[in-house]
Amino acid sequence: MILELASGDRYLIFTDGLLEAMDVDRKFYGMKRLTDLISGARIHEPEKVLKNILDDVRVFTGNEPYHDDLTMLAMEVTG
Repeated sequence: MILELASGDRYLIFTDGLLEAMDVDRKFYGMKRLTDLISGARIHEPEKVLKNILDDVRVFTGNEPYHDDLTMLAMEVTG
């Protein structure tokens, strides 16, 4: 499969540890919370999007430890 990239396209790649981060009640962070957060972040550069997500995950999980890795990659096609 070939993915054609166009100037201005933005991509977010992440491991399942992001969606499976848990709060004190053992509820998952989940796809809905992530999509709600990033849908309002369309005007931000990739670094800011990653910071917003990480800040939100930290608020969501509080002092709960992560049970999996949390890896993200955000990018924007330029040129």
